[in-house]
Amino acid sequence: MPCIGAVRDGSGREQDSADTGPVVVTTHRACRYVLPPELTTAQARQFLEQHLDLEWDARELVDRAYYDTFDGLVRVAGMTLVCEGDRLVLRDGEDRERAAVDWSSDGVPVQAADLPPGAMRDLLARVIDVRAATVLVRVRVRRQVLRVLDDERKTVARIAIEEPSLAMRA
Repeated sequence: MPCIGAVRDGSGREQDSADTGPVVVTTHRACRYVLPPELTTAQARQFLEQHLDLEWDARELVDRAYYDTFDGLVRVAGMTLVCEGDRLVLRDGEDRERAAVDWSSDGVPVQAADLPPGAMRDLLARVIDVRAATVLVRVRVRRQVLRVLDDERKTVARIAIEEPSLAMRA
């Protein structure tokens, strides 16, 4: 399902892909808007171009791994634990980043005690205690970043169109 949303830096370049499926719009404040399933990515792009002065950045391919404990403690706490690139991020129920650490051990179970001292370790320990969070699912996201420009051609906002697909179930 394609998504439109705010962006943080990612890595990996994407090859050409088909524009199909429903679209979700996300603002930088993590509000999500689900658009009709008949609206394609190409149509969403066309609509945005009609209403905004845009510059398109290169498409990129991003892999995400979502983690939780065997008994779902992260989800029960209303949070999401996700690894994207070399970053492990704990997000709250409104998709706001609560804590993050550098994490190059994608796929390795996460225990709070294994993390460096700081906010991520403290918050995650409160949620999962001594349990390990393991990968539940991997998602591959094709992302296109659009920069919204003002009259001086300066970037005033960034929008991302994201098209996720299931990469692997744990």
